[in-house]
Amino acid sequence: MDVDAPGMEAGLEAAPKKTSPDGIPVREPAAGAQTGADVMLHDFTNVSRMGPAMWLIGGLIAGALIVLYPPTHAIGQLGWVVSAAAIAVAATIPIWQWRHSDVFTRQILLVLAQWLAGPSAPWRELLPLALIAAALTQPARRAAAFAVAVALSAFAPLLYGAPSFPVAFVLCEVLVWGAISALIVVLVERLHARRVDLSLAEEAARHEARIDELTGLLNRRAFEEALSEIVPQEKRRDRRATLLLLDLDRFKLINDRYGHLAGDACLRAVGDALRGSVRELDRCFRWGGDEFAVLLHDSSDEETAAVAARVADRVAATAPLPDGSAPTVGRGWATLAPGMDAYGLLGAADHELLRNKASVARERGVRSLTGGPAISAQPLD
Repeated sequence: MDVDAPGMEAGLEAAPKKTSPDGIPVREPAAGAQTGADVMLHDFTNVSRMGPAMWLIGGLIAGALIVLYPPTHAIGQLGWVVSAAAIAVAATIPIWQWRHSDVFTRQILLVLAQWLAGPSAPWRELLPLALIAAALTQPARRAAAFAVAVALSAFAPLLYGAPSFPVAFVLCEVLVWGAISALIVVLVERLHARRVDLSLAEEAARHEARIDELTGLLNRRAFEEALSEIVPQEKRRDRRATLLLLDLDRFKLINDRYGHLAGDACLRAVGDALRGSVRELDRCFRWGGDEFAVLLHDSSDEETAAVAARVADRVAATAPLPDGSAPTVGRGWATLAPGMDAYGLLGAADHELLRNKASVARERGVRSLTGGPAISAQPLD
């Protein structure tokens, strides 16, 4: 039995949609595959968890500032009531922010605190903390919009009277904040792109690990994986599953008499014949050296027999041996029955393959390669 070559014949199926933490729809690939959309969702999920930590740091600083700069400048003692309500709102943000990262909320609270405490209070110095959090956790467009909002918020004291407001100083601060934010966004985007590249490379390697190089079919590893999944899948979908096994008759004698190149041509012919004889939902495998398997869905015995006959006819027509004779293909199949496990299905199909080959051999006799036609219609190996 030949050693299987690496690889995987894949096809992505549509899957339920997910959304990133900021509400962007993300399409999920088939099981086992991770695309750029999955990486983006994973990245946003991880970095959004930084939000509560940033909120906690800001809360500790805010606790000190509210003592040093009481919120009584704008509306007197009523400022303490407003501040208490703001603190209550802020306390809930880390809880729901695990699932919904809304950086604009903290900006609104900081502007409110600045207004209550007056233009001399250093509340605007906490805005960069929110800006960094946005740069780390939000897509580039939203981070840019937030940066603009932060810049405008920094000059909010001008709206309610601040004759000595240091415009030039604050402008310099805003420019520095913006530069740092832009740098973080670029770095995050590059890290994300790198992760996407690595994810695609990893998926390509998984694909390669399940493809037979000679025939281009799925290999034994992929067959065993598919076989282990066939029972729960078919029970869940209430579909009929049929396993068709095929092999090249007297393949060793073909290699011994005509050489391995002729044998390889026969194997490739079987692979091409299988691809041209089954539906898209059916899967074809090179199980061993000259052994092939097909998993057919909702295929009747008549339809399965027709598939096997088409494969045999195409192989005979496309892979003539050097002496002009045509290779023949043995076949047998079984349908998944109630109470049958995957390897019971394999055993039943293999038994049918051997029974059919023995029956043909008894009816027609076994002819040697040297004494008669190169290969009998259905000889016994």
